[in-house]
Amino acid sequence: MPVTQILPRKVQTLIKRIEVSGDKESLPEHAGLHYRKVLRALFETGRYGTYLEIGTSTGGTLVLATGRVIAVDPDFRLTRNVLPGMTELHAFQTTSDDFFATQDPIALMQGATMDLAFLDGMHLFEFLLRDFINTEKVSAPGTLILMHDCLPLNGVMAQRDLVDVDARTDRYFGWWAGDVWKMLPILAEHRPDLKLACINAPPTGLVAISGLDPQSTVLSDRYEEIVARYAEEELDTPGARSLHERFRPRPAAQALADLGHPISAG
Repeated sequence: MPVTQILPRKVQTLIKRIEVSGDKESLPEHAGLHYRKVLRALFETGRYGTYLEIGTSTGGTLVLATGRVIAVDPDFRLTRNVLPGMTELHAFQTTSDDFFATQDPIALMQGATMDLAFLDGMHLFEFLLRDFINTEKVSAPGTLILMHDCLPLNGVMAQRDLVDVDARTDRYFGWWAGDVWKMLPILAEHRPDLKLACINAPPTGLVAISGLDPQSTVLSDRYEEIVARYAEEELDTPGARSLHERFRPRPAAQALADLGHPISAG
């Protein structure tokens, strides 16, 4: 009897996914500006005086921020001084759900809505859906929201469970995007009024969204329905290819210019 047959079914499934997700099956790496360089280019325009970041970790993106800033993470692990470009920083070491339940971001910004937001929290679609709903409420129509990790390159990195991916045989070992890719079809179906552009930013893409409506309740009203529908959806590597073909990730400068947020690079 093969060894794999005596392993738990979940492990057997993972091994099968690993076996079919090698370099020949995976999509090539995103070829555009790295996502941190996209954020840097946005801040360098000087147009974003208020910034909300969900999911800060070591501060690799927070250090790029300028102006008045809110950062939320349940476990900050800052490895650098993130303050140089800021005029003020409000840091909340809590979950994003708790933050939005207990804080008023607009009040923290002295009555200003967010100019820019970067959502990079838990890599599960229901968490990102809630983060988007709550962030849109404190935005203006011209606010730019960026969502990370929505354009995975194969099926293994797009699974819900964070596993020991070091055992994988392809060049993307250690990459976990989770199932936040589901936000693309969700927004396309339920919020066609939004302006959405996908950016080919390594490692796992960026989604830029503008044309926001802070009064909209569509997603919150349909939240349970959406979660129930997408909870069991999975993405294999051919599915990841189809996702890219449908939403067409482009260079940052082109995608952002189409949303009215031009940058000078990428």
